Amino acid sequence: MRWFFAITGVALFCLVWIGSAGNVRSDEVFMPHSHCFLYNRSLIALHGFSDLAIGLAYVGISVTLVYLVFRARRKIPFYPMILTFAAFIVSCGVTHLMEVWTLESTNPPYWLAGNIKLFTAIVSLATAVVLPKVVPNALGLIEEANLSAERKVQIDEAKAAAKENKRIDEALRLREVTLRREIHHRVKNNLQVISSLIYLQSLRISDEMTLEMLREIQTRARSIALIHERLYQTEGMTQIDFGDYIKQLGEDLLHAYHVSHGRINLSHGGHGIFLDLDTAMPCGLIVTELVSNALKNGFPPERKGKVEVDLQRAGDGLLQLTVNDDGVGLPPNFDLARSSSLGLKLVRDLTQQIGGTLKLRNEGGTSVAITFPAPPQPAGA
Repeated sequence: MRWFFAITGVALFCLVWIGSAGNVRSDEVFMPHSHCFLYNRSLIALHGFSDLAIGLAYVGISVTLVYLVFRARRKIPFYPMILTFAAFIVSCGVTHLMEVWTLESTNPPYWLAGNIKLFTAIVSLATAVVLPKVVPNALGLIEEANLSAERKVQIDEAKAAAKENKRIDEALRLREVTLRREIHHRVKNNLQVISSLIYLQSLRISDEMTLEMLREIQTRARSIALIHERLYQTEGMTQIDFGDYIKQLGEDLLHAYHVSHGRINLSHGGHGIFLDLDTAMPCGLIVTELVSNALKNGFPPERKGKVEVDLQRAGDGLLQLTVNDDGVGLPPNFDLARSSSLGLKLVRDLTQQIGGTLKLRNEGGTSVAITFPAPPQPAGA
């Protein structure tokens, strides 16, 4: 484009310069066709430079089109039409260049100019014949482009809608998390209030049996409150690490039953195993009942020993909760199914609630093993 404007500028400059010289006779201008242009230098310059600029521009356009088809490796649509059009343009350009040659030459190449015009006529007719056949395909491309634009708009709208839905889902999830957190926090606080009321009431009671019953109720309430406290502290608030829960629960039970430091060693396992609320609640109460029973009945005053609480994977999608102690053990011929103890009845009922089976061993202390189906574990657990 730069050379085109440069040639046009030069042509206009020359036109103005030649036009300023006025008219001349044929004997002053050595051009065979001066008489065709009324011996007017401005008119001669106008035709000469115009034909030169048009011819060069046509040739440049043709070269560009041929280069485009060559670089596209025939992947460009309608490339035969483009080549035909390029031939048409270049022939038109050569025709204009021949006009300049004829205008400047003392021996004008009329036959060559005529043959070039004939070739230009043939190419022009071929282009006129081919061009209408391209129109339906060209219209199809235009329609396809419009459809692509519409699809792009639809895709952009769909992306915007998906982004808005994601924002709404995130807001709902945050609201649900906040609600769960508030529920666990309030349940924990209410259970702690109940536990405190039970403790205050026990201060006014002197009967040992009644005090023991109140203490058991208090430890059960505390074990449930501890689960809600753990859920409140976790990120998803749907599952708790049962190993951490057992550790805190054991410390609370030792404190509740006034076990002196070092007399009974309480060990725990189960770290990395997560339980949801429906499973953690029964398991927490089972651990509370079995450990409380061991602390109350398995170790007479001044007797030392240990209590082990563990939760392990048992294969085939099962978990096994075990509570072992090396205390005095249960009475001979003890039958768990016929026991009248409320705590042991709770253990049986809670085991059935989680779909588990219970095994009791009464040798060298007491060992209770409960096998039950494992709930789904969080990713990475």
